[in-house]
Amino acid sequence: MSDEQINTIINHEMALEDSHPRGEKPKYFSEIIEEDGSIHLWFSAKKTCLHLAIDKATSTIVGAWFDYQEIGVELETSSVSQAKGLIECTNGTFQGRLVNELKLNSITTIEEANKYLLEVFVPEFNKRFAMDYKKFKSVFEQAPSLEKINYTLAILTSRKIFSREKESFFDLYLN
Repeated sequence: MSDEQINTIINHEMALEDSHPRGEKPKYFSEIIEEDGSIHLWFSAKKTCLHLAIDKATSTIVGAWFDYQEIGVELETSSVSQAKGLIECTNGTFQGRLVNELKLNSITTIEEANKYLLEVFVPEFNKRFAMDYKKFKSVFEQAPSLEKINYTLAILTSRKIFSREKESFFDLYLN
């Protein structure tokens, strides 16, 4: 090994762009949403799971709620934590800040915790750490109407009506 290679190793000299692989940042709001759950003693002696969803382009929290992990139910995922660094970092921030805020506000139930999370903590977090999502083009689509959902999921079939009392459905006669 040359003196230059040894010097580089000892002094940890490496070009910044070579130090960590980086993916391209999304251009649109809601293009990539990272989601994760963090099981922790958030506000009581019973472990609860905080589910978070964060937009990768703006760092805006777009979903957050607590729930109790059911006994005997295990969630499995193939996600690699290194591939979802933003949500992992956000979970760490929430564990460091939210637990203390819940204690300071004497919050002990899941209902109170969800209310505080959605009405106070997430809006303040987004105001402080997220970019203004309104300045980004969104790829969220307008939710379809309930009527359109019903028509999309409905199975439409023809029926034959023989009289007021009899009807045929798939060659079955209904009274």
